[in-house]
Amino acid sequence: MGSDVCDQSPVTARVWDCASDIAGFDVRRLCLKGPLPKLDKTQYQQVAVTTVNIACLEALRAKGPVGESCVAGHSVGEFSALYAAGVLSLEDVFRGVAARGRIMQALAEQTEGAMYAIKGIDRDGIAELIALHELADRITVANDNSPRQQVISGCKLALKELLPVLLREGFEQVRLPVNGAWHSSLMRPGAEDFQAVIDSLSFAAPRVPVFGNQAADRLSSIEQLRADLVTNLYSTVRWRETMQNLAASGVRLCLEVGPKKVLSRLLLDFPALQDQLSTRHVAELIVTKPASAVTE
Repeated sequence: MGSDVCDQSPVTARVWDCASDIAGFDVRRLCLKGPLPKLDKTQYQQVAVTTVNIACLEALRAKGPVGESCVAGHSVGEFSALYAAGVLSLEDVFRGVAARGRIMQALAEQTEGAMYAIKGIDRDGIAELIALHELADRITVANDNSPRQQVISGCKLALKELLPVLLREGFEQVRLPVNGAWHSSLMRPGAEDFQAVIDSLSFAAPRVPVFGNQAADRLSSIEQLRADLVTNLYSTVRWRETMQNLAASGVRLCLEVGPKKVLSRLLLDFPALQDQLSTRHVAELIVTKPASAVTE
């Protein structure tokens, strides 16, 4: 992962160096050589994905001005978005991401959690089924990704009760390759420690509007930016509404900055936005007009 932007230039090399120095492990080696089971652990994965995100952004900027009009990031991608908007320095991004990964990894090891992507259902539909089976205290809608994709997160035993119901209803389900229940109540015990980390970082006013995961809209103050990051640890990523609000604000081209075309594919689930939003991926390294930078 990230071989195309690893040490491509002194600027991208600095990103990898900074990530390794602050996280305390060799990010280059892990991304390029593995082992894969280690990369699947969130304390390593979050740092690795953020490194590739930002290295891709810097490689793109080396080609010329990106011209982004606003930014948004999915889950830990919020940190990459804040870097793109000039809110956080490179060093503070990796301080925040490394701490987030460590806190979540520790909680994952103390709990029995898992996550599943459920296809063909919207947030109201999945929430209704969770409530109907009295599982709302143990299962959370972790990611409202699109009108046709939800990610649920929570206790394995509770998920074991709900998944057969979803299967009988005809909804496809895919277990995510993660080692914990992200964006669920099982992560809430980490909020206080993560708040202390966020409070220690230096935030600047954003150069362009930042759309947060919790507000699903523009965040107008540094206090809101801080709060969004902390609450995001244990709450639903409101990505569907974020994309709808980006379109409503006038965005017409979204540039996905990250190792894979994940968020771009989600737009296929938005029939109402097909004539409003188009997407490109950073791998093309070409921007022909102002875009919204979206990070995963």
